[in-house]
Amino acid sequence: MTRQAKQRTIVKAALMNPKNLFVLGVGILSGAFFSLALIPLGMIAYGILCYLDFSSEEFVKKILHRFDRTEDIAAEAEFKREISAPSLKIKELQQLRDTITGTQEKIHALYSGADVFTRGLLGDLGQIEELIERSHGLLLKAQDIRVYLASENIAKVNQDVTLLQEKIQNVRDDFSKQQYQQALDARHKQLETFRDIQQVYERLVSQVTNISMSLESMYFKMMKLKTAEYSLAKAESDQVAEQLNGLLGDVEQLDSALNDHLSLPGRA
Repeated sequence: MTRQAKQRTIVKAALMNPKNLFVLGVGILSGAFFSLALIPLGMIAYGILCYLDFSSEEFVKKILHRFDRTEDIAAEAEFKREISAPSLKIKELQQLRDTITGTQEKIHALYSGADVFTRGLLGDLGQIEELIERSHGLLLKAQDIRVYLASENIAKVNQDVTLLQEKIQNVRDDFSKQQYQQALDARHKQLETFRDIQQVYERLVSQVTNISMSLESMYFKMMKLKTAEYSLAKAESDQVAEQLNGLLGDVEQLDSALNDHLSLPGRA
């Protein structure tokens, strides 16, 4: 960041400091309802508080660190995408990934063009990056499941079920009938396992679809934050943070359940 950019960032942060704006607002409202002489006093107090922020080494370090950290997160995310972009072969999953990546780029552009105060309202970019990275991981797991199911001859298992059912009906020997029944039970269990794994795939795709659409929703809410009044913007910002935390919690639960219970041949 250039020296001029740093100065502009510090000035904007001080001028848009909620504490300073509150004092200015109180002065203006007091002047409107009680005495016009209070308005200049409010402006003077506002100016003094801004000056104290300019002069505070701690304030300057805090603002510049926050600004630099946001840029570092965006750069790190871009680097990760370049060196470890998910290798997805399934069209449905590719489309989900591309939609999420497109929204991610729009959010990065929004952060890059915002001042420090607005960035604070927009929320934690690091959490957004974590959510996107986790969604890519879910897409890769979904692809593993599709590849596994495609490698299994499910049609052959269904044929075996039909054949075994016919044999059970036609054979007269009790021992033979028992053996065929056990084989049939094994095939039914195998089909049930395939259905369970297919449901896991559907759960993964639905979860990532929800993430994709929620990120779009968050992006438009963030766009509104840039123009909304402070009181309204704060409420909108809290909604974005709550939505983001909820999604991260859902992903964590799903990911943990998959790691504990799903084991496909060929996976480490």
